[in-house]
Amino acid sequence: MDIVKLIIIFVVIVIVMRLNKPIHISVSVGALATILLYRIELIDIFNLIKIGTLGESTISLVLAFYTITFLQRMLEKRGHLLLAERSLTNIFNSRRINVMIAPFVIGLLPSPGAVLIAAPIVDNASGEYLDKEEKTFVTSFFRHISEAFLPTYASILLAINLSGVGMAPFVIGMLPMVFALFYLGYIFYVRKIPKAEKQLEGVNR
Repeated sequence: MDIVKLIIIFVVIVIVMRLNKPIHISVSVGALATILLYRIELIDIFNLIKIGTLGESTISLVLAFYTITFLQRMLEKRGHLLLAERSLTNIFNSRRINVMIAPFVIGLLPSPGAVLIAAPIVDNASGEYLDKEEKTFVTSFFRHISEAFLPTYASILLAINLSGVGMAPFVIGMLPMVFALFYLGYIFYVRKIPKAEKQLEGVNR
């Protein structure tokens, strides 16, 4: 029964988002649906809001996002993000590689806000060939591929412990899935981007 309730809540959020409402309204409506479906009492509602707003995990997450955003602004101001993109271009001479590799590598950073660093690189590399929604999806999609196989994530460590498979065999066994994810992202989105920029003469890869 709980699964049915969760599905209903998810559907409600999706419907509100499809009505072009802001994300905070969609989440608020989802929260209201949760209160009604689970019949949460008023006192418990206030306690949950207090925990969700002032809880240690919430504060840590907000601080992490602000720290990563500050780092992103610093990198932008000093031109390091542009330098990183230019370096990738000099090595591979491919906008497509930039769009795929930058989020993937930056996704190895242990912070959900790290995607904010990859976003400007993807934006510049894809240019007008991808719209805003597609750029957002591509950045997030390639950013999360590492979570499918690297034993630095709690879910992967849990899967390894439950299955009894060693780390090395697990990582090697998951490589075909990683390639499949890269291929799917390439087929549906990345191939819309032109293959290469004009190669600068005298560039030392």
